[in-house]
Amino acid sequence: MNISSTVYKYPTLEEYCEILILILFETILHFRPRYHVVHIASEMAPVAKVGGLGDVVAGLGRSIQNRGHRVEVIIPKYKCMDITGIKNFKVICHMG
Repeated sequence: MNISSTVYKYPTLEEYCEILILILFETILHFRPRYHVVHIASEMAPVAKVGGLGDVVAGLGRSIQNRGHRVEVIIPKYKCMDITGIKNFKVICHMG
């Protein structure tokens, strides 16, 4: 008769510490404050881009959003802009 016995391996102190750190880290990330970030710039890719600033504003905004924060970008509404691909586009004020 072949009886297989299950051998339980208890975690070491280091493994317990790693588990606790992971749990605490996830808890802190879950409850960390969310920020509302507003960028004010003269350009933003791909809508209004002349130099590298447009790429930086778009990339930084995307990166901050991916971390769970709310991001808004305020740029001038140039006459040549194609705004059809922008989500939640709002005109705040008309000048001139």
